Amino acid sequence: MDVKKNKYDIVISFAREQIDIAVGLALAIERKGLKPYFYPYSLEKNIGLNLKHSLSNIYEYEGLIAIAIFSELYFDREYTKVEFEAIQRRLKEQENYLIPVLLKGQYSPNQIDGLTYYTWNNDPKQLADIAYERIQDILGTSTLLSNEEIESMNVVALYQNIERLKRFQKSENATLQYQLGLCYYSLNQSVNDLQLSEQYFRKAIVLQPLFHEAFFGLSKSIVAQKKLHKIRHKELQEAIDFLKKAMQLQSSNKKYREFAIEIEKNYFRKFGMRSPF
Repeated sequence: MDVKKNKYDIVISFAREQIDIAVGLALAIERKGLKPYFYPYSLEKNIGLNLKHSLSNIYEYEGLIAIAIFSELYFDREYTKVEFEAIQRRLKEQENYLIPVLLKGQYSPNQIDGLTYYTWNNDPKQLADIAYERIQDILGTSTLLSNEEIESMNVVALYQNIERLKRFQKSENATLQYQLGLCYYSLNQSVNDLQLSEQYFRKAIVLQPLFHEAFFGLSKSIVAQKKLHKIRHKELQEAIDFLKKAMQLQSSNKKYREFAIEIEKNYFRKFGMRSPF
């Protein structure tokens, strides 16, 4: 199972009678910066689809982990049966995929015999914290990319990977911090990217001093790239000043306006500058 490609951090499985619990849990998960699959959020996406097939795919393939809220009615419901069958298939490949939640006063169902479960105590934040730690463990071992993969990424892929990793930027995982630094270094769209790169590299070194040698090899390049960005910024600003003067003299000339738009597309966005137009 390639957990780098999951759409959701956590997929939540529950019978409709437990929707109040699931709502509170989904909100607590979102407050942790994680993305849950919570069926009521996706009603429009499921229109026109074979729901059983869609749910089977989501609960087997699209979550990093699953939380199932077990009750007396869970295994009597048509769709939760489908979801749990998918979860069981995933468990054969990823044994830490499921966090079982059992309501107070409920007997442990035969289907989860042998699994340690969490007893619901009306504290969704605590359960979200447990899920967050589980995902950190998985991220630290399974979803980090190789340095070569990061260095070969295009800009779009780098932004996507940064967003994925930043959800766990408070993690004490040194490799994760180093990879965030490497992503910003490879992105290199502005001085700010390089400053963030240094920030994450230094945090990685604090957590794991062995990263110091790798960072030392990049530090001179970062300094040189910062100087280059400043030179580009200065030259571009001079060009803008001349262009604005030309536009004042020839305000009715459409070519100047078209030229300004072209500069905005090709330069301002590239260097992370605010357009004056």
